[in-house]
Amino acid sequence: MSTSTAAGEIAAPHARFETQNGANAATPTSWPCRPYCLAHASVDVSGDITNPDVDPTVLTAYSSSTLGLTTSYPTVTRMSPKNPPGNAKTDHSNAVFSMVLGSGVQSYDGRASAQASLFAVKLVNQGTAPTVTSMPVGLAGVGSFMADPITFDRDLDFRSDAVYVGRSIDPSAGAPGYWWGKYYRLTMGVCSSAPCGTSTWGVANGASRAATEMIAQLTIGGSTAYLGPITISSSVTLDDAGNTWVFFGTGRFFTQTDKIDQHVQYLVGVKDTVMNGGCTQSSVTNCPDQNLLDVSNAQICVSCASGNQVQGVGTVATFASLVSQVQGMDGWFIQLTTNSGSTTLGAERSIVNPSLISGAVFFPTFTPTYDICVATGTSNLYGLYYKTGTGYTDPIFGVDAAGKAARQVSLGEGLASSVAIQIGSQPTGMAGFVQSSNSSIIKVQPKPPSTLWSQYISWMNHRD
Repeated sequence: MSTSTAAGEIAAPHARFETQNGANAATPTSWPCRPYCLAHASVDVSGDITNPDVDPTVLTAYSSSTLGLTTSYPTVTRMSPKNPPGNAKTDHSNAVFSMVLGSGVQSYDGRASAQASLFAVKLVNQGTAPTVTSMPVGLAGVGSFMADPITFDRDLDFRSDAVYVGRSIDPSAGAPGYWWGKYYRLTMGVCSSAPCGTSTWGVANGASRAATEMIAQLTIGGSTAYLGPITISSSVTLDDAGNTWVFFGTGRFFTQTDKIDQHVQYLVGVKDTVMNGGCTQSSVTNCPDQNLLDVSNAQICVSCASGNQVQGVGTVATFASLVSQVQGMDGWFIQLTTNSGSTTLGAERSIVNPSLISGAVFFPTFTPTYDICVATGTSNLYGLYYKTGTGYTDPIFGVDAAGKAARQVSLGEGLASSVAIQIGSQPTGMAGFVQSSNSSIIKVQPKPPSTLWSQYISWMNHRD
């Protein structure tokens, strides 16, 4: 449930209600629906849950023929005038909350036949019609759908700065002839005076506003490769140099055809040059962040009998050099196992949201079996140092038999959930809990690269 509480105003939960032939059903669909089911046509509902002692009040509902089916879970943005005279940044008098969501698939077989769109639905009080901004994504006539967006407030001023979201492109769109994807940023811009709207969002694209492309292709061994389909949300953070990093994975698991797909999927960590001030958007495609280091074979030696500290990344020999090389690029990526040639296993893929804490990003992945009668498969959990996409010098998951930092552990049978983090668990100071689709709950105890607690980094004494 997405919520945005506003000091006695709207607390805006979101629900998608089933509809059939345009009629609202009485009960909401189960969520999260993916990857087990698809709802009927979508209706997005905002409600007031400010007072927990009274029944929720439905404020507004939005439906459109371009929404598709329920496959995108929304995020909430907050806009208010920047430094308005007499108004604090937490003053809600001129604040505008919007629900941002993407269009879904258009059929029950998980296919996309229409152009994808992002929607910004203004959250309003009951009886007021919401303002809806539709922002087409990609080319008209190219079937695609959007993943779950995430909102980012870079400077913690209670104003949204960007929304990040992935897109999945249908094989019917042409080359490469299988599901692939792109990754986008939608910047909010600066609202200089009330009322705040969406006219500063993204870039102008004809008569509409549009998100801009971050990644469409990767470079592997000197050749370009298409990014995989993105069906999940992302994680966002700032590093110690003030760079905005975004982390996401690729893969699908909607249909029986997806089970046996063996196209390579990826885990990605990318810096946003627009948010970091390195590029000024002027079109949908002028600020790509595709110069990524392939760390698929990277190994970090901790107690190896011989060899360099870093192995499998070209001429990079030390961990400090690895960090430096990635900082000079746009980020990193990992190619997951394809199981190409197997008659029993599909490709490994990332189909649940990553978790990020204390310098470590955790990606659960899933490898399905070919059995079309049961939803079987196995899951792994990757624990990566966020700046490099590799293991860490003080290993997150310990050391393997060869003395190298382990960057993944097996979670066994079933599709694993995202990692729920508990701080304070000994001996590492944290624990992660994962629930599998076979009803088991798995506990892991990674060692985070950085401190888990907030701390002072500087202070100032004022004297009269």
